[in-house]
Amino acid sequence: MYCQVIVDIVHENVAHTFTYLIPDGMMLAEGQRVAVPFGPREREGIVLSLNESTDYDPARIRPVVRTLEDYPAITAPLMELAKDLAARTHCPLAETLRLMIPAQMRGGRIRVKTIQVVCPLATREEMEQAADAARPGKRKTILSLLADGQIRSVREWEEKIPNSRAALRKLEKDGFLRIREEEELRIPKGCFEEKDLTAWKELTAEQKEALEEILPALERHDGRFLLHGVTGSGKTEVFMNAVRRVLETGRSAIILVPEIALTPQMVSWFRERFGTVAAVMHSRLSAGERFDEWRRIRRGEARVVIGARSAVFAP
Repeated sequence: MYCQVIVDIVHENVAHTFTYLIPDGMMLAEGQRVAVPFGPREREGIVLSLNESTDYDPARIRPVVRTLEDYPAITAPLMELAKDLAARTHCPLAETLRLMIPAQMRGGRIRVKTIQVVCPLATREEMEQAADAARPGKRKTILSLLADGQIRSVREWEEKIPNSRAALRKLEKDGFLRIREEEELRIPKGCFEEKDLTAWKELTAEQKEALEEILPALERHDGRFLLHGVTGSGKTEVFMNAVRRVLETGRSAIILVPEIALTPQMVSWFRERFGTVAAVMHSRLSAGERFDEWRRIRRGEARVVIGARSAVFAP
């Protein structure tokens, strides 16, 4: 098998695909990011298509070095959008594809953040028996706390019981627990305070009238509307009810705000109704926050995206 790869170099001389051999056992999909040999160096690229044959001499085709993620970073709709933008604006496809992923993903400048967590392995009864048999000290205290069966980070244990790492390692060796790495999401500051979900408000006659026009269009997958109203007239309530219907049908929504300063307030309103299904994307997020929000969206964990103009390229 072979693949056509667009190399991540914005230059007219390389604004076309290159053919690479897919090594035995490597699973690839269109839109997946890969590392490939390019001249004397290794470069990143994106798979545009897969082929069973090639017109080139197979002996001269070099293999893909490795995959950069185990999933396509560029979804099919975003691939079509990137191609359309490249054609309309007469710029290399590599340039428009860069819009579709966080900049820090390129060149491996950002990584998944992980923390060490402690997972209880023994039963509550076994923990309590071991705690009763242990002499007073860290081991006894840890066993007593482990009996509740909760997974806690090593950092939490250090806060509860200072200098407890050695005791945790000994208990791991004895089979009472396992210490493993677990992903920890970086939460955008100022946007994601914990909120209880609030009840939906009774709509006014004008809000109902607007939704009677908008919702049938959403069901038909079409419609463009200008919602006119003075400040405080309840336009956002109409938006949120439209998004609720979209989510009920298994789809997702993007809410674009005119400036970044308005984003936290909008996120707060949506979090009150939709909880963690809301994500935020804008240029003032840290590299880690933007990367983690992008991955939450890509994995389908967040289905409502709120942000300024660049959020239109969310997956």
